[in-house]
Amino acid sequence: MNGSTALEVLHIAPYAEIADEYYDVARHPTCASLRELSSKFLLPRIAAFPMTLERLVEIGVGRSLLAPAWIKRGGDAGSLVLLDSSSAMLAYSDEWRSTGARLAVADARSLPFEDASVDVLVSSLGDPYNRPSFWDEVARVLRTGGTALFTSPAHEWATRFRAPNNRDAAEFVRQDGTVLLMPSPIPSTEEQIAMFAEARLDLREVQAFSTHDLNSVPAPKLLCVKEGEPVVRGYVVHRRP
Repeated sequence: MNGSTALEVLHIAPYAEIADEYYDVARHPTCASLRELSSKFLLPRIAAFPMTLERLVEIGVGRSLLAPAWIKRGGDAGSLVLLDSSSAMLAYSDEWRSTGARLAVADARSLPFEDASVDVLVSSLGDPYNRPSFWDEVARVLRTGGTALFTSPAHEWATRFRAPNNRDAAEFVRQDGTVLLMPSPIPSTEEQIAMFAEARLDLREVQAFSTHDLNSVPAPKLLCVKEGEPVVRGYVVHRRP
């Protein structure tokens, strides 16, 4: 293939490069399936949050899961802060500005909050910034006893689907044929738990989801794992006293 349809492999790309089509289910069913499984972990736990929480933050927000769930149950939109490193991805949550939620462009590894000032952090499919520096920031900004909800594609799926020399990046094929590599480090469960411990965060819960948990037809790329094997995993961690 030539011209605009030729495949062009680039270095690690920013999410601004894929923002305009990220939520196109027809073109990117893998993104849709992973988001559905992530929501199955996050939404029941958001529904159980105390209504007295003063600051709830969603990181790498894109199209927010936290805002509609929190506001639907009567939560104060003014307590919400929605962050994304890409202004184009953040634009998917613009509708929540009018309700009182605050939106900002910010790096997950340098959060714009004072120490111990956040009650809850929510991160759906947070693999792009799943590094020790991020978890150090989580521990810094959470209040004592504060909670972080985090989901990521499962290590089992990532290692089966990705090439051995490309474990920390996800391949994204744009509509124009360009192949982009997106940041996506996915450690093993043991390595993930070790990151929590090193940041002095206590793991309270782990839950895995397979294609059996989808209400929709699984994306073809999710079928490379054995039946019932995890493709998304969610974690609940608390800041230690």
